[in-house]
Amino acid sequence: RNDLGFFPLPRGDGKMKLRIEHFKESHFDQSLLIDRDQDYIDRHLEGRAPITEDDIAWTVFAGDEPFLYCGAFPCWNGVLEVYQFVTKRAAKRPKLFVKACRAVIDTKVSVFKPHRIQTHSVNDALHDRWMRAMKFEKEGVLRKWGPDGQDFAIWGRLV
Repeated sequence: RNDLGFFPLPRGDGKMKLRIEHFKESHFDQSLLIDRDQDYIDRHLEGRAPITEDDIAWTVFAGDEPFLYCGAFPCWNGVLEVYQFVTKRAAKRPKLFVKACRAVIDTKVSVFKPHRIQTHSVNDALHDRWMRAMKFEKEGVLRKWGPDGQDFAIWGRLV
């Protein structure tokens, strides 16, 4: 199902229809991303798009503009790692962002019938709140795991 439906936007913005499409390189606009994700792409991927059309990846649109880029890759049978790149627009609407992420997991990732979905995040209070809202459980801290040697948290969700 590509139509994620209408979700109310916070702060009286009315309603906006979200739709999901298989990721196409023409969807990707690095200037739409939050600064942290732009910096990561510039420094660690030499400006290359972090997702390709061959990946298990999707673009969530709010209206005609990309709202969220996300995807998954298999670790082994039944275990998927999920990831996302956040747009500035999504960062301003955290409740809608969480709904969009959940919708992708429920409508697209679940098709692969995993028994476990996992992800990792910066180990801080903001990401802890977001991961818990996504129904993930914190399983531990990966010391000096990040691209700049920062600690990351590993999160899991049994399906």
